[in-house]
Amino acid sequence: MSGLNKRNILIGLVLFGVAFVVVGAASVITWEYSNSNEFCGNACHAVHPQEPFAHELSVHANVQCVECHIGRMGFFESALVKSGHVTHAWSLLVGYDRPTVSHSLQSANSCEKCHPSDTHRKNPIQMISHFAEDRDNTESQTLLIMRLTGRNLVAGEGRGLNWHASGAVRYRTDDPQRQHINWVEATLPDGTVKVYEHVRSGDEEPKASDAEIQTMDCSTCHNRVGHPFPNPERALDDALASGSLSPELPYLKKTMRELLAREIETEQDARTQVREAVDEYVASYPDAATDDIPDVRAYLLAKEDDIVALKVAREHLEDANINWQSFPDNTGHLDGPGCFRCHNGSLQTAEGVPVPVNCTTCHSVPLVTEDGKLPAYYTALLDMPSPEDHRDPAFMANHADLFDDSCEDCHGELDFGDDNLSHCANSACHGTDWQYLDFEALW
Repeated sequence: MSGLNKRNILIGLVLFGVAFVVVGAASVITWEYSNSNEFCGNACHAVHPQEPFAHELSVHANVQCVECHIGRMGFFESALVKSGHVTHAWSLLVGYDRPTVSHSLQSANSCEKCHPSDTHRKNPIQMISHFAEDRDNTESQTLLIMRLTGRNLVAGEGRGLNWHASGAVRYRTDDPQRQHINWVEATLPDGTVKVYEHVRSGDEEPKASDAEIQTMDCSTCHNRVGHPFPNPERALDDALASGSLSPELPYLKKTMRELLAREIETEQDARTQVREAVDEYVASYPDAATDDIPDVRAYLLAKEDDIVALKVAREHLEDANINWQSFPDNTGHLDGPGCFRCHNGSLQTAEGVPVPVNCTTCHSVPLVTEDGKLPAYYTALLDMPSPEDHRDPAFMANHADLFDDSCEDCHGELDFGDDNLSHCANSACHGTDWQYLDFEALW
């Protein structure tokens, strides 16, 4: 082989190597970019403008879109799953109706890579703060023991909240957002299978019919963990409770609630409104400064990005029919059906036994308190075993009919109402409109 040929071969190999490195590097960069939130939320999917803001406010802000919508898996499996999303490209080009539910979320297996089920064997205490719209932003708190495992913490015996995601519950729904569940099958720890159907099927509730049977998992209830759209007032309470907004500033809860209620069309509208509201607040309360906040204007303007994110994540942008209520969160039951999709009184067995409608199935009786003081009648009852008649699946609907003097042996002196001065004067129970419960189906 001549020297010239050797040289040409060497040059060819070098060029091939360079091309291989360049193409390889470009492929890696392209792959990484296609996995970025910027690509998913802007270049690929023209999702609701609120979604990226809601993601930034979530506890999963550092989790990439693909980790939940593609799944946490190896490169080759991920590339195969991702290739199936190419069908979305046509919709991006020709336009599509912005969805209010995701069909691309992976199974709970992705969640459990960070949240293994064995780490939840506890019944934590949850304290929920609420601030009044008075000058002092007066705080009240609702205390709950969340029964993740149930009353019995022994492994395998509890039937608390986490039991719902054990694969023991199956359901049917004709609703893409899974807000109306028509049929439930529960396999109890002893092997007993119970089937519940709507007693109002054929009336206002659609028949379960042939809707696909789904198995309940983490995402059935934790459906908004990546893009939360909470009630604006609840979001403000959380901000004040965490200290990201200071409750020491007079009427701040009232001012912020009124600000969040103003409609916007663009992010710039939100920024303009925030700055105007700050000017109005400083003018209205010139003596609002405290030792910790000597310059109120500077303090509030420094919060501009956070307040704008709250507004944008909860107001409609580009579509007047979309707001925070378009994205129901199933982890509670105050702002949407949530738990009451099943525990509503209407889902019953053929014998008329309902899915349990007992608050204490999932948590202790809520206690509303101020200044962190627990009344004596409640301290002794935080999580003690309940009497047999309290375990009736319809107890919450019928407990008033069972009332007699013996109730005071455990609950102390009782006085009905919602002033939080006795066990049965609980505003968390009697001061709430339970619009998603069908008590009539239980009477």
